[in-house]
Amino acid sequence: MGTRTQANRVVMAEALTFNEGIGIERKSARLRYLKDRWANRFKGNPKVTFLTSLDPAESCAITTINIAGVDMPKMAATLHDEHGIVVSHMKHERFEGFRIVPNIHMTIGEIDYFSDVLEEVIKKATA
Repeated sequence: MGTRTQANRVVMAEALTFNEGIGIERKSARLRYLKDRWANRFKGNPKVTFLTSLDPAESCAITTINIAGVDMPKMAATLHDEHGIVVSHMKHERFEGFRIVPNIHMTIGEIDYFSDVLEEVIKKATA
């Protein structure tokens, strides 16, 4: 079974209490708001293709995008190494993309920072 992480055990009850206090509807609304805030900036960008529906009935926070004409693993490394932004690069035989996942604790400033940096990195990579 391996070694268990004690931190997970210590915070589990508090995390459940926090989530129950917020409620699933409010948590979902916050996550959708954060996703929409960054995603709406890129909907009109011809280099960006959304591989996840932005329809609130079909998605919540997690969004996968493809950026045409860029080396996506290299861009993921740039986002991480130069800007402290973590995106998950995925490559499948039928698609390639970044999975972007905001978290409920993120601030508007952090989401806007992510959007600003992503926009800048896309411009540089496709120039």
